[in-house]
Amino acid sequence: MAQKQNAKVGDSYHFRRAKQSGLIQVFNQDWYLMAEYSEHTGAVSWQRITAAPQRAAVEQWLRDQFPVSEPVQPVKAKVARKRPGKGA
Repeated sequence: MAQKQNAKVGDSYHFRRAKQSGLIQVFNQDWYLMAEYSEHTGAVSWQRITAAPQRAAVEQWLRDQFPVSEPVQPVKAKVARKRPGKGA
């Protein structure tokens, strides 16, 4: 995956898709895992302490590049029901 960098985020962070579907991992320049972002919920889970301006810039960049995907609605299975008065 080509990694786009934002001027606000700079070269300090690297973004990669995890093996788990819908999860984006954020690494610092030393390849420490800094945060994980869920494309399904839009939630960012920080693993390490980060300065507030950098944290806000990374979170905004993630939202811009990987918007929250629409949840897939489960298909309801039709249940066959017995009609009254028909058999036992």
